[in-house]
Amino acid sequence: MKHIFLSSLCLIFGICTSIAQNPDKMKTVNARVSDNHLLIDWTATDRPEIAYWEVQASTNAKEFTTIGYVMGENPTQPQHFNFKNKLTNINPGYQYYRVLQVENDQHVYTSNMVKLTK
Repeated sequence: MKHIFLSSLCLIFGICTSIAQNPDKMKTVNARVSDNHLLIDWTATDRPEIAYWEVQASTNAKEFTTIGYVMGENPTQPQHFNFKNKLTNINPGYQYYRVLQVENDQHVYTSNMVKLTK
């Protein structure tokens, strides 16, 4: 799914991107379950112009599927963001999560992967 999404960016914007892991851009990525909802939160520490965050999930920690988006801002200070979705809308096999930070210039950075603990 990630490759399909990035290919779409290439077609729409005419800009091809690559994903770089840079955990310094997103600190404290957490995943948990509360009140029958999946909750993922993180802190953005870098200050680029962020287009959006893409929340991804995996059953095997290798192949990821996009499960949602959080729109970005141009933060002037570290900011906290979260993603919330009902567990019934999430594949029950998903155990691993990560967040992609997509910047306005189409640079894409990924957070560290986190394993859901119940």
